[in-house]
Amino acid sequence: MKSKLIFTLSALVWALMAADGVTTRSQTNTTANQPAAKKGRAAQAFSITGTAGRLAKFAGDGSAVVNSNVTETKSGNIGIGTTTPTSLLTVQGMIETTLGGYKFPDGTIQTTAFSGIIVNQTLFGNGTASSPLAVAVPLNLVGAVPRFGVINAANREPGGRGIEAIGGDASSITIGGTGLFAQGGGGTENTGGDGLFSAGGIGADHNGGAGGKVFGGSAGNGSGGDGLIVSAGAGLGAGHKGGNGLVAFAGRGAEGATTGLAGEFHGDVSISGNLSKGGGSFKIDHPLDPENKYLYHSFVESPDMKNIYDGNVTTDVNGDAVVDLPEYFEALNRDFRYQLTVIGTFAQAIIAEKINGNHFRIKTNAPHVEVSWQVTGVRQDAYANKNRIPVEVVKSEKERGFYLHPDAFNQPADKGVQSIHLAPVIQRTSSIHEKVRVQSQKQ
Repeated sequence: MKSKLIFTLSALVWALMAADGVTTRSQTNTTANQPAAKKGRAAQAFSITGTAGRLAKFAGDGSAVVNSNVTETKSGNIGIGTTTPTSLLTVQGMIETTLGGYKFPDGTIQTTAFSGIIVNQTLFGNGTASSPLAVAVPLNLVGAVPRFGVINAANREPGGRGIEAIGGDASSITIGGTGLFAQGGGGTENTGGDGLFSAGGIGADHNGGAGGKVFGGSAGNGSGGDGLIVSAGAGLGAGHKGGNGLVAFAGRGAEGATTGLAGEFHGDVSISGNLSKGGGSFKIDHPLDPENKYLYHSFVESPDMKNIYDGNVTTDVNGDAVVDLPEYFEALNRDFRYQLTVIGTFAQAIIAEKINGNHFRIKTNAPHVEVSWQVTGVRQDAYANKNRIPVEVVKSEKERGFYLHPDAFNQPADKGVQSIHLAPVIQRTSSIHEKVRVQSQKQ
């Protein structure tokens, strides 16, 4: 009974010391109280010192138990190298695996190392200052090899890639993996984040870098891949609209430089919807001097969706002529207009019979008269009837006071409608370029 009481008091003292945060315990084992089989061994001193929450380890010759570098909080968070873990496992310092690799929740295992990782500065991202790369999004290592480039490479050599991602090769029954997948964050009461934002590098004494270059894949035995597929987001609610599939702004010229093009296409272009423009023309090599000159002609324009048909016809011995039009003419057109001009002689010409059955009749007051004719019609096909081009439109509240072409009205460039849409892009691009410039100066 006495020995039990001593043991209980010892345990109470141990508990009180542990609750206070620091625990120290010493015990000396002698042969006097050892079983017969163990008698004759030298006395061994055994001590324990530790801090609440820290996992213990044997130290020195094994005669003492002290704090390890591992902490477990009351909530079960494990910390290695830190006493304040914020997740189920928090490691302060480098993690190294020498065998096996990393296993992900989907069961896949990553055993190969990143290829060519060279990082000499903090990458710009949406993380926090405490994150080594300041990027708060996970890297998907399945089927991709990310590579981080160096901003300052050797003289006269191109800088390294910022990030390179290579999609996984396809098997005989699957398609190749996506090289880079980016999805913007959702916005609850504000605009959602960009899926991808890319800004070309500043050229100090040379041309600026391209904001992005996209190339479709070549086919081994089939059609080539599309260079770029863009799909705008759907709009919701009255007074709103779906997003634009593609918005492009020409680069402004400064200090004598000319303004660039918003878009340049080499090859045919197909547009299934309406095309709005400030002006238009064809541009070809000049027929008389194709090596040295271009020739431009302006488009013919009208407030109506007009089709134009014309030709020449010669009346018969009675001064009559029938003009046959395409068989789809009356199905496609309405509101016809006529123009007649006699050629080579003084004569009179009239429309003897209006268009009916996709033809009309001409009558001259003399036989064998050549007549040049022109007929116009307003489109009435299904698409035109649903998509009439508005002639006069009031500008939106945001665009009032701004111009599509401010220079035509002797107004500064910042009075252009483009400035309204470009402001956030310019601000963000300038911010990125400034960060790059500051980081470059530090190196």
